[in-house]
Amino acid sequence: MKHPYLGECPGCNRKSLVQRREGHYQCLSCNFEKDLETPEPANLSTFLLAIVFAIFMTALMQSTKVDVPLPEYPSAQNPQSFWN
Repeated sequence: MKHPYLGECPGCNRKSLVQRREGHYQCLSCNFEKDLETPEPANLSTFLLAIVFAIFMTALMQSTKVDVPLPEYPSAQNPQSFWN
């Protein structure tokens, strides 16, 4: 089985990273392994940061709310005047 060279290993910084099978990478020097087929669980701090950001943006938009009066059209008050 051929193991193509892929680059530097993030574990030992040697140029011995190979792809063992689809989505699975291993270092021949330090046995570092990474399986890209299996998704990693979401980081809790990233999730909490997103929630805090959403709350902050909602509060910011509510505090800068501007009341713009709606234009008054003559036909809205008397629909018959539109046709006359």
